[in-house]
Amino acid sequence: MHESPLAPFGAHDLFVGLDRRALAELSRSFLFIDTDTGVSLGRQGELAPEFIVILEGRIGVSLDGLPLAVLDPGSHFGALPLLDDGSTPYGRASFDVLEPGRVAVAGRQQFFALLESFPVVARRIEAIVAVRRAYLAGRADAGAIATAPAAGRFPLHIVDAV
Repeated sequence: MHESPLAPFGAHDLFVGLDRRALAELSRSFLFIDTDTGVSLGRQGELAPEFIVILEGRIGVSLDGLPLAVLDPGSHFGALPLLDDGSTPYGRASFDVLEPGRVAVAGRQQFFALLESFPVVARRIEAIVAVRRAYLAGRADAGAIATAPAAGRFPLHIVDAV
C-alpha cells in the first residue's frame, strides 16, 4: 500500500517548501495512478490533455522514434503542450513506463487552476518548460545526449546548453 500522497508531493521538486495545508489542497487536483512497465502514458502526435507528475518509477521519453531521456521521480511532463494550447510546432513526445511506479495526473482544468492557486509552482513549471522549448528548438547540447549515462536505450539526462 502506498503512503499518503502528501509525502511524495512534499519531496517533489515542484512542491518543495509548500506547507502541509497547501500540499493537501494541491493533491486534490490530481488523480493518483500506479503504472506498470511497458505502459504508454502518451504517444507522439496525440493530444496532451493532462499534466503528469512522476512520484515513483521511471518514464522513457522518445521524439520522432528516438529515445531522448529518462524521467525520474521529481520530474513532470505535459505542461508544454498544455501551455502552448495546441500551437506547439513539434508535437507531443512519446512517454513509456520503464520501471513500475506511481504518477499524479491533473487534467487541463486542474492544471490551470493549480498554476493560478500556486504561483511558486507555476514559476517552477514555466522555468522547466522554457528549457524544454529551447531543447526542442535545437539549442541543447547534442553531444551531451550522446555521452550521457543510459538506462537501456534512453540517456538518463539531457544537458541544456542555453
